[in-house]
Amino acid sequence: MPASVQIYACGKDLQSKAVARRSFFRCSTVQLSWNSGSTGLLVVVQSDVDKTNQSYYGESKLNYLTIDGTHEGLVPLRKDGPIHDVQWSYSGKEFAVVYGFMPAMATVFDKKCNPLLELGTGPYNTIKWNPLGNFICLAGFGNLPGDMVCISR
Repeated sequence: MPASVQIYACGKDLQSKAVARRSFFRCSTVQLSWNSGSTGLLVVVQSDVDKTNQSYYGESKLNYLTIDGTHEGLVPLRKDGPIHDVQWSYSGKEFAVVYGFMPAMATVFDKKCNPLLELGTGPYNTIKWNPLGNFICLAGFGNLPGDMVCISR
């Protein structure tokens, strides 16, 4: 039986029908991240087993759902591999993702999953926005070299 994420409206008479839903196969865990306006939900789906045998750590996919139902699907990433980090900007109008086998790629997307800015590749597994949204920091921690790059927009 597949796992699923469903979004329901919280109005008195609106709770019986999901406004958005997405099903996932081979799902062990999920991470949910709402934007600041609560109109978009990023869902990182993690599986403990990688059926392609490309990774010892399993596989992950990034999905995006909106409360108006205009988007219910995968975020179009340009590189295969794990989702290392995903963060909404403080405005809630865009999000950034670090993904793929090393060297990882980083991309900023708008609320319609259109790529806005390619941040390049490197030994990164962490991405953070500053509160004004005009700087993005890419960093590599853990078993990575510890590089940090701050990018001005």
